[in-house]
Amino acid sequence: VERMLEADHELPVVLLTGHADAEIATQALRAGAADYLLKGKVDGELLRRSLLYVIERRRSNRELELIRKAIETASLAIFWLAPDGKVLSANAAAAKSLGYSVTEMEGLNVADFDPDYPRSVRDSHWRLLQERRHLSFESRHRRSDGSVFPVEVSAQLVEREGRELELALVQDLSARRAMQASLAQSDRMASVGLLAAGVAHEINNPLTY
Repeated sequence: VERMLEADHELPVVLLTGHADAEIATQALRAGAADYLLKGKVDGELLRRSLLYVIERRRSNRELELIRKAIETASLAIFWLAPDGKVLSANAAAAKSLGYSVTEMEGLNVADFDPDYPRSVRDSHWRLLQERRHLSFESRHRRSDGSVFPVEVSAQLVEREGRELELALVQDLSARRAMQASLAQSDRMASVGLLAAGVAHEINNPLTY
């Protein structure tokens, strides 16, 4: 089993043996075997189902690993939150945005870095999320140095390992707000220019006469 997995660590291995030995079974599973079957106690159909199950489980694990890597390397801040708001896990982008390490993020509560969502409103937020399954809203996040920045949150109710959890995708709105402020300033300047042009025109008419 070990030699086969050294050659291909994703190879699904099922051990079929005539030895009903619990110690051998334990060693095989620890070595990486996906299943341990006894000859004489398994027919062709059961063997076929076992092999299909093992192959499908390995494929699912591979997909989950790809999803995990995608979350870890995503530029968007991603949080897994318990019903009480405790951070169960967060990706590197989330930790960087708040000025913490990934390890420091675990154990924090949303109320520790979101001044708009203190612990007193967490229960009502959770009930609303359970009812609607998805929520989108704007809020503010506070970095470890005390500075605050605007964010947009997309919260999704998901089931993970038999528990209902909140998956929160958070986007920093600082750049967008700065651009909006710049556009607003440009609009004001354009309005002032139009007003000045209109006034100049009205003054110019009688002067021309």
